[in-house]
Amino acid sequence: MTTRRPVGTVRISVDTATPPTDLHPTAAGELADVVAHGLGAIAVQAAAAEAILRRDPARAAVPLATVRQSAVEALADVRLLLRVLRDDQDVCGRMPQPGLEQLQALVTRAGHAGQPVTLTLSGIPRPLPASLQLAAFRVIQEALAAAVEHAPGALTRVEVTWSPDFLGVVVADDGDGARDLDRLRERVRLHGGRLEAGPAPAGGYRVEAAFPA
Repeated sequence: MTTRRPVGTVRISVDTATPPTDLHPTAAGELADVVAHGLGAIAVQAAAAEAILRRDPARAAVPLATVRQSAVEALADVRLLLRVLRDDQDVCGRMPQPGLEQLQALVTRAGHAGQPVTLTLSGIPRPLPASLQLAAFRVIQEALAAAVEHAPGALTRVEVTWSPDFLGVVVADDGDGARDLDRLRERVRLHGGRLEAGPAPAGGYRVEAAFPA
């Protein structure tokens, strides 16, 4: 995994409509995201580990460890969210939420699963609301999981751009095929942003989101 910090511009359209005042995800919504992503990631990582195990058993330790770590993290999140639901509490007040500071770990896990990923950060990072960071993190997380599923082993590029008036996120890979990103669109829309996903002009698949910030 490599990290580059170029000075560049990502042109992304932003919906300037005023976002809703309450941007905190519900515990039920977070539970659905955690379960969907966790199980999906475990399935893909296990398939990669199985393939490596057949070819070179000595190299299977790393992807198998990644499967275990993904399972442990998803199980911990599910247990905490279930407690939140049982107590009828706000998930954001009880559970530490991932944000942009966790991107390095996210792409590293994808690399351990056999997916080469580059992370490019542009612009000057600045403090952002926790709910917006969570939404951006989920876009990258789900787009990476889709890349591992639809373009296994292909180079995947993650770009995050801080501009004066928006936060831009791009995940691009060499795969193709339709991908279900409706939940991500809703997350982005709640922040007054926009998500576009589909085949890239030069080939491959591109997920692009922008959040007013």
